[in-house]
This record gives sequence, structure tokens and C-alpha cells, in this order.
Amino acid sequence: MITARRGLRHGVEGGAPTPDDAWRRLRSLIGDGEADWSHGSVRRIRHLTEREFEVFILLGRGLSNQAISHLLLVTERTVKAHVTRVLAKLQLDSRLQAGLVAQSYTRTAAPNFIQDMAS
Repeated sequence: MITARRGLRHGVEGGAPTPDDAWRRLRSLIGDGEADWSHGSVRRIRHLTEREFEVFILLGRGLSNQAISHLLLVTERTVKAHVTRVLAKLQLDSRLQAGLVAQSYTRTAAPNFIQDMAS
């Protein structure tokens, strides 16, 4: 009975939503394109200092402040300050957003940049 109600609430007759139903629902909520905040943020990456850029890339790899501090040989407090400045300069609301932008950047912009440098 609970499954049937839950399925009906999500617009699925006869039970729990299928993966296709869930995907359609998700796409209706977020759309097909990239998030609005990601494109502007990628353009603002050039405003990061070298150290902020390093922290930004490590956020994209999912590292904690503690792990970043060990890799960069700085205190966690310093890493927190860098993260705060990265979020402000890229006009992002969370380290999750920063991580997503970093992943997008490393998959798209960085390979093109490296290719341009080689030629």
C-alpha cells in the first residue's frame, strides 16, 4: 500500500518508479543543460592564485581540508581560508559546487589548455 501511494505521488501507476521514471523526474527538476552557475565559474578560474587553483583542483578530487593540508604542507586553517576565497572568487555557494566545477574544468578546459600549450 505504501509503495503504491509513493508510486502514485510520483506519477507512476502500479507501484514504485522505474529507473526511467526516476530519470525523467530528475531531468524535469534540473533540466538537460549544465547548471547556470558552472559556466560563469569556469570563466572566473583565471582569477585564482596559484595556491587557490591547487586547492580548487583538489576539491574536485573530493579531498577533505585535512587531506589537502597534508598534500600542500599547510595548516587546515590555511586550507579553509583558500576554500573560502575560491568560493568567493568563483561566486559559488558550497565546496560541492566548487568540486563539480573543478571536475568539469579538468575534463573539458584543462585538456584543451594543455593541448594548446603543446602546439
